[in-house]
Amino acid sequence: MTRVLVIGGLIVGKQLFTPLIKAGYCLEFIDINQYIAPFTLESLTKNLATKIGLAPVIIIGYSTGGLLAINLAYHYPDLVVKVILINSTPKFIGNESWLGITPIKFASLVYKLERYPLNSFICHFLRLANWPSYNDLEDLTALVSKYCNKDTIKNWLQLIKSIDLRMELSLLNQPLYNIVGENDILIPANPLNYNHIKQITINEANHINIVTKNLISIWSELITNV
Repeated sequence: MTRVLVIGGLIVGKQLFTPLIKAGYCLEFIDINQYIAPFTLESLTKNLATKIGLAPVIIIGYSTGGLLAINLAYHYPDLVVKVILINSTPKFIGNESWLGITPIKFASLVYKLERYPLNSFICHFLRLANWPSYNDLEDLTALVSKYCNKDTIKNWLQLIKSIDLRMELSLLNQPLYNIVGENDILIPANPLNYNHIKQITINEANHINIVTKNLISIWSELITNV
């Protein structure tokens, strides 16, 4: 059976995928919050390729982890048999022709990281990620990676600001799924108009709860039929 490798996103850890694990799915998890700054997308991609070894994987990129998933599939195509993006994008910063985080909102996020205590920034991020749901903040903080630290988050935000992998995504030959939450305000959904990409929108899902909003029901399809 093909291994399934999940590359997580900023702030949240493996706990986000607990519903899938409890459903009996075997997942290997990469926590991007544990990387020690400074790093580049290229250095992380090379290290991940070494970690995977010779056995190809189905790679799942959640949120920021999608950048690493796309880059790995592009530069090491023999290691990746399928790419699944969940609430992710090849380009996080928006402009006139691309839906994304506005430069003003992104600058505000960076400002809050620099000025707020880490825990306050994490709470702010979780509220954005969970909009419009109003879960108890204690429930959300249970999803936070134990590796969260300001230096790593700052490094990732610097990468997010500059990286544009739309060309690399368009050139991927592997089967590709783009799964988005209808209510995700962190990463506005762009229609990725490439013939080889299957688009799936999860109704009423936001950036955080997408794993529990009907994703389990289609998971078997996603990780099979390679």
